[in-house]
Amino acid sequence: MAALRKAGLRGILQTGVPVKSDDVISVGDVPHEWLFPRMAVLAHHAGAGTTGAGVPSIGLPAVVDQRLWAKR
Repeated sequence: MAALRKAGLRGILQTGVPVKSDDVISVGDVPHEWLFPRMAVLAHHAGAGTTGAGVPSIGLPAVVDQRLWAKR
């Protein structure tokens, strides 16, 4: 969130955990098909579906197969 603020950008955190911020909102379950086309860039877990969305992204893999998708 600090990086977003420094860059003067807003963000969406898809965790469902409340965030006290004017420039970052927190949401729970939101269909990626609806959310991603509204995003300029994503930072995500690097799953195959997330990576295949066609949105510029930064993959942060957590488990084995996600490393493969993050490299793409």
